[in-house]
Amino acid sequence: MVATKKVLSKATPLITKSNKLVEACYRLDLVELRIIMAAIHIGRVNDCLVSGPERDLCKPIQIKASLFTEHFPMGERVVYEQIRKGVKSLLRKPLSAIEPINGRECPVDIPWFSRAVYLKHEAAIEVEFNHHVLPYIARVNSEFTEYRLEKIGRLSSAHAVRIYELLSQYLSIGKRDVEVDWLKSTLMIEHEYPVIADLRKRVIDPSVRQINDLTDLQVSYVQKKKGHKIVSFLFSIEMKADHMPKPKLPAISDAYIAEHARPGENVVEAGSRLRAERAAMKKSAAAAQKEPVPLDLPESITAPVPQNRDHPAVKRARQEALDASRKGKLLVAARPFASDQVMRDQLEKLGQKRLLPGSDSEKP
Repeated sequence: MVATKKVLSKATPLITKSNKLVEACYRLDLVELRIIMAAIHIGRVNDCLVSGPERDLCKPIQIKASLFTEHFPMGERVVYEQIRKGVKSLLRKPLSAIEPINGRECPVDIPWFSRAVYLKHEAAIEVEFNHHVLPYIARVNSEFTEYRLEKIGRLSSAHAVRIYELLSQYLSIGKRDVEVDWLKSTLMIEHEYPVIADLRKRVIDPSVRQINDLTDLQVSYVQKKKGHKIVSFLFSIEMKADHMPKPKLPAISDAYIAEHARPGENVVEAGSRLRAERAAMKKSAAAAQKEPVPLDLPESITAPVPQNRDHPAVKRARQEALDASRKGKLLVAARPFASDQVMRDQLEKLGQKRLLPGSDSEKP
């Protein structure tokens, strides 16, 4: 039976991966990574992933196109086709990991899915994880990395997603030393970017910028050298202050009421007062979040822009433009209240071959 009975939350889809999967070697594009994340989330919510010592089993997981438009910036008209192509591509891209085989650590290639069904009439894809993948994603209770899908939904780089996961592992520690060769192997770009400057320019720096701008993490890094060779990147990782989990208020229990009762109050009166105060506090906090913050802008910015040709401000701007053109100065910008057409007319009379912002071509 397809797992579709539970309604998925729009705000808090949770992604949980074992650390071995986070550090495994694979190279997927952005849509493919999103498919894996969506399948993990739907599978865990609907209890489709069963992993144990006797048998690993994955029930069919249905990924609707609507889930992608809710959590990722993807167009509704093309999202199904992108998911379909992404699943087909995933069937050709195995997960590379290290597993103990007969007492030895051996590299293994594991297909992500064992089956895929394309439900075009429902704008959905039905997939089943390969049972060898399930130990990495099912019933993960230790040595795992967990994050909210909404935190990375706006990332537009597959490298940024992978590096976000690698750094999230060490958020509690606050730093992670990542060897250059290991990182390139994990991202499967070991034959690319032989020059560190190119690796930073194409992979590290764009990923760090996106993580800082679009996620809940604030990261930075420094290069570590061995002799003259850069061998690793030392990342500093912290949670942004506005994404910190809010402290949970204690329950209003009998013990709490007894501790906070005022002189002369009985248990019922103190409990009623404390509950009313708690409700007012929550209401005030909710209102503060919804209330827009007023911008204290100078009057010169908020004042309406004069459009009358005879307005003193417009006359002044025209005169400044004429004075600058007579002195041979290049006009690189006009005041916001100046009319571009007025200035072009005046410059044409002076025979100037200069451009004002917004002009399409030079005047002869």
